[in-house]
Amino acid sequence: MAFTVSQLYARDVFLLEMLSAEKRERMPHLKAVVFVRPTPETLSLLVDELRNPKYSEYHIVFSNSVSDAQLHQLAENDDQEAVQSVLEMFLDFFSINRNLFSLNLPQCSVLHDQRRWDQKLFDRTVDGVLVSLLALKKRPIIRFAGKSGVARKVAEEVYVCVYIFEDVHVCIDVN
Repeated sequence: MAFTVSQLYARDVFLLEMLSAEKRERMPHLKAVVFVRPTPETLSLLVDELRNPKYSEYHIVFSNSVSDAQLHQLAENDDQEAVQSVLEMFLDFFSINRNLFSLNLPQCSVLHDQRRWDQKLFDRTVDGVLVSLLALKKRPIIRFAGKSGVARKVAEEVYVCVYIFEDVHVCIDVN
């Protein structure tokens, strides 16, 4: 959403590929910048890539916080020492404009139905809110609709995660 393919080519980006693409050819003359969310699925793809590297070096950029265990797993599988750098850039959301972003979660309404509760979707929602706060470098005032159980759960989880680092104010809107 930040650049068109033409703009990327103008910045000397020559190739865009998905790690999940089945048939990618080996190109040891190129360097790779890998931008991924730190999920078990993407970590598995990265491990497979590092076991059989297709590029001369890798610069890995995670869009959210990465755990020490995940970094250790990557390091253990980088036998050819292809990874040159690892960064965390809090960009795990889509910026629509200056005042609006999306987590691109099309089925978040499922969280309102206790019979179809999706813990993975809930965790992704909380992660998205937290990473947006980190990216914006904002001190949050957490507000939610008092009648919404899901909003309360998200607010409480965000509160617990943020409270460790700074004071947070929680407001309940009873409307």
